[in-house]
Amino acid sequence: MELRVTDGLDMSNRDRVGLDIQGLREQIEAMRPGDVAWQEMPMAQKCRVLIIERIQMEQQKAAAKAK
Repeated sequence: MELRVTDGLDMSNRDRVGLDIQGLREQIEAMRPGDVAWQEMPMAQKCRVLIIERIQMEQQKAAAKAK
């Protein structure tokens, strides 16, 4: 299973990246069984949601450690 991120070449798209999800699609789809909204979301949006959630988890862990 390989996770590869590549930077976009066009400066107007500098906040966009290509993401190779080979071997991960089924796991991503299965993250929220029974959630109709999740099933209807495009894969790019699902990836973005999962990344944001993970960032928030790590920030919360760091904040708890700092206390």
